[in-house]
Amino acid sequence: AMANERERERDSEVVRAAAEAVRRTWRDPREDLARARLEATCDASKLSAVLHGGEESLRRTKALSSLVQAQPWASKKDRYFLGREELHRRGLEVAMGIRDLVRKESLTYEDAMTIRKLVDLPGGFELHYGMFLPTLIGQGTEEQLDAWLGQALSMRIVGTYAQTELGHGTFLRGLETTASFDKLTDEFVIDSPTPTATKWWPGGLGKTATHAVVMCRLFLDGKDLGPHPFVVQLRDLETHLPVQGVEVGDIGPKMGYNGVDNGFLRFDRVRVPRAALLSRYAKVDRDGRYAPPPKANAKSSYATMVVVRTDIVKYAGEVLSKAATIAVRYNAVRRQTAPDPGGLEEII
Repeated sequence: AMANERERERDSEVVRAAAEAVRRTWRDPREDLARARLEATCDASKLSAVLHGGEESLRRTKALSSLVQAQPWASKKDRYFLGREELHRRGLEVAMGIRDLVRKESLTYEDAMTIRKLVDLPGGFELHYGMFLPTLIGQGTEEQLDAWLGQALSMRIVGTYAQTELGHGTFLRGLETTASFDKLTDEFVIDSPTPTATKWWPGGLGKTATHAVVMCRLFLDGKDLGPHPFVVQLRDLETHLPVQGVEVGDIGPKMGYNGVDNGFLRFDRVRVPRAALLSRYAKVDRDGRYAPPPKANAKSSYATMVVVRTDIVKYAGEVLSKAATIAVRYNAVRRQTAPDPGGLEEII
């Protein structure tokens, strides 16, 4: 033991001079960052309040941040070491964790959205909450809400929103998925008649969703009445396998957003009841007569996607703000090349 102690002392003597030489030109990056903050030309706390929508909103965000940090499912420590399948599972865990926390703490919808931004791990339920539920609520009749809303809120069914196709996305009138009314059976027949009619990219479609709001061109007696929303079951609620006539799957890895299972979807003459057409505004009766939406609601079927596109712009701003924060902080601590030998490296 004494020999080991003497060896450690000798090692200390050997490295002491080298350590002192390095420390003479070393600066703690935290000190550089603190100095940069002191040199700011604006009040950071006031600016933060403005960016968060006011003092009260900022205080609420900080309180929710403290609450979230105590949740195991919110940890970001190993996120970038996860494979795609693990990332997808983690995204589902986060979504369920947020749901349970909201219930436990009696939080508001706005609180839930703030927590989602703080955790920042999109998962397979993104379109269930962000598009499927809003479309049901906004475009379904009371009878349709009775049939689906309770199941959707309880997660008995999980939905997505299937609009974009290989051939068309924003040009809704060009969508190629069709819904033709069969008067004999009082059903719509949903079909993907071309390769480019394949629904492509909807989040949650690849592995998670059991149902979808599917945007189809409505045909009555061969007449094209344009795009309309239909609620269609995609997977069996017991086995989670695709139902007859539905081809659905995952599109695979992407450059980012891999916690979300973006998918593809095709229909081979899938029959759904007439009630599958969300009918708060446009209606088809038992005899195949069409009642168009009131003029004030003529574009109602576009509503969900319009709102989501504004959300995408907001989300892009939030992501860019993080990138800007990282760049500014790094710029405040990055030192490079001392002008004189043995001198301090300068902050660039």
